[in-house]
Amino acid sequence: MSPPPRRLSDDDASEFASAWTADSKAALFHSDRNGTWGIFKQGINQDTAEVLVAGPQSLTLPRLSADGSWILYHERPKTPGPSTPVRLMRIP
Repeated sequence: MSPPPRRLSDDDASEFASAWTADSKAALFHSDRNGTWGIFKQGINQDTAEVLVAGPQSLTLPRLSADGSWILYHERPKTPGPSTPVRLMRIP
């Protein structure tokens, strides 16, 4: 029998997991817990998440590159217009 599901985050914000680290020991997700959408990482055995990228823009959809050396994510202004581009960003 499988163990029961366990909540990874104890924050009451909206959070969307979108990737695992290469070693499967942490999840990458975006959350609005700080007032704008930012990129976070949280180990499966940790109680708190680490902020990877934050700012006034909306930062979403983190993904790990195939070789595990980059995190790719979307960046757009907090209040985009109809033709505001979404930029693809990366961090090591």
